[in-house]
Amino acid sequence: MRPGWPQRPLPALSANVSVETRRFANDVAELRRLSERIRAYSGEVGLDEDLTYHVDLCLDEAVSNIIRYSYENGLRGTITVSLEMVNDRLRAVVADAGREFNPLQHPAPAVPTTLEDVPVRGFGIHLMRSFADTLEYRRNGDRNILTLHFHR
Repeated sequence: MRPGWPQRPLPALSANVSVETRRFANDVAELRRLSERIRAYSGEVGLDEDLTYHVDLCLDEAVSNIIRYSYENGLRGTITVSLEMVNDRLRAVVADAGREFNPLQHPAPAVPTTLEDVPVRGFGIHLMRSFADTLEYRRNGDRNILTLHFHR
């Protein structure tokens, strides 16, 4: 216990809560560390393999988009990812101070008619919409804040 801190016990929480926050540089090399942390956290809170994959995929897409598009070339930035498990719901929050971008305003991609028409990029936001139960976006000052909700 730190000097000057109260010596009383903390009140019991009414819900089973597990929270973790990590910071990542806006560098593609950080995506591996992000995925490793998501998988470790998922194991700690008991998420099944399918949900772990969905969370990992969605957060990889969100953070990849920030790295590729949110900051001017060469500008360094920090991306904060928070994971909060409350009972049977996971809330993932991704925040950055890059260029303002609301992924909820991004149109759904056109459905390709042939394999040749399938683009290499452009389905990340669609994947997030498909795998997360809900997505929320807000701009708070100079920060983009994307919240994804997943239910076990």
